[in-house]
Amino acid sequence: MTLGESTVLDRLRLVQSLPALPMVVGAVTRRITHDSASSGEIARLLGHDQALTARVLRLANSAFYAPREAVRSPEHAVVLLGLGTVRAIVLKASIFSAFAVTQARGFWLHALGAACAARAVAKLGSLGRGDDAFVLGLLHDLGKLALAEHLPAEYALVRARVARDGGLIRQAELAELGCDHAAVGRFLCEHWSLPYEYRAAIGAHHDLDQAEGEHQPWAACVHIADIIARAMLIGNGGDQAMPILDPRALRMVGLQESELGALFAATEKELGKAEVFFTIING
Repeated sequence: MTLGESTVLDRLRLVQSLPALPMVVGAVTRRITHDSASSGEIARLLGHDQALTARVLRLANSAFYAPREAVRSPEHAVVLLGLGTVRAIVLKASIFSAFAVTQARGFWLHALGAACAARAVAKLGSLGRGDDAFVLGLLHDLGKLALAEHLPAEYALVRARVARDGGLIRQAELAELGCDHAAVGRFLCEHWSLPYEYRAAIGAHHDLDQAEGEHQPWAACVHIADIIARAMLIGNGGDQAMPILDPRALRMVGLQESELGALFAATEKELGKAEVFFTIING
């Protein structure tokens, strides 16, 4: 008998150790979401967290950005990196480190691949806001982390089913739990008070009909990016089959099937840059 989505989410709500985002991370994310946020304001918020400030400064001073002179102030770093990159740093550093469960390298590579593909989709299509798309791609499978850490016995059955029968991990989740990682991802976004756009895109990236009209294009962006990362064999999200692309998805983001080749090429280019980025901020 499967647990059902309401039971799974109720059990997660009862987990006392369910991580909360540090106040600085929540504040930075909310302020960057508003167009009126200034680099000085974001720098002042970062100043309350020495570890995050150090990561931002390390990236700004890296050969990746090659500044003409040393970047010593958080405000200078924010200007050089851009608000979108700063948001990616604080969310990646805080959310993924909040889970103790160890994931295979393939999981992280898949997240990175989806992030790069999402940025490519946004830039080549009609969405724009490539940095927002990057973050959504990066976080799209975070529900798997919560399930593996807080329902380990049940999630072991999910993995065993995939290993035994093949197929998609989402299908195994629905069969064993009655709930998939996308629904858990939406729940976590709500728990962390992340922008509604994040909740909709992450929660509906396997089923676009679960996103409201204005948010469907972002869910479609993540849906396409997830499949591109799998098709390019970037990491491993846990599946043993290739999911089917929703035929509406490309249209929702302003692209055509004839542009898939350009998307693959753009994703590969983005991946080369992002691997350097991740090496630096994880160091």
